[in-house]
Amino acid sequence: TGRVNDVLFSPDGATLYTCAEDKRVMTWDVGTGAATGKPLKAGKSAAHRMAVTADGDVLAVAGLQIKLWDTSSRKSSRRLSGHALPVTCIAFSPDGQLLVSGCGDRFLSIWDTSPESESTAALLRSASKRETTSLAAGRARARYAMHCSAMAASAVTVSAGHAPAVLSTN
Repeated sequence: TGRVNDVLFSPDGATLYTCAEDKRVMTWDVGTGAATGKPLKAGKSAAHRMAVTADGDVLAVAGLQIKLWDTSSRKSSRRLSGHALPVTCIAFSPDGQLLVSGCGDRFLSIWDTSPESESTAALLRSASKRETTSLAAGRARARYAMHCSAMAASAVTVSAGHAPAVLSTN
């Protein structure tokens, strides 16, 4: 086993996910404390961050790329590539249709994770009062590395350096 980089509870609180430097994701039964099933393989690089949909059906595991896992079948359903450095922040929208990811390369990616789509979301705009930025192909460049993110029904809150920004998806 390697150093643990992230821990995450399932929405129902029954499962705990851990991801580590050893490129593995472990699932744990919270009630018993026992590992459940074989470890999931994060990919060719260490797993740094995770997010799970509100219904608990999809787990996103991020390193240099993002892998989406069906939590019931424990099978990888998609790979999302585009960051030059390990992902440092990741979050699903409440409906699970969008995923936001950011990292030290200063890019924020908005991915369309709906089953019908295999592309990034098309257009977003900054809700900052100082400037408005159109995002083509679901990517925005920030002045500072991305440190955290959260997603509401129609907006992404991103902390880039010291100044949070809100990107609207409407």
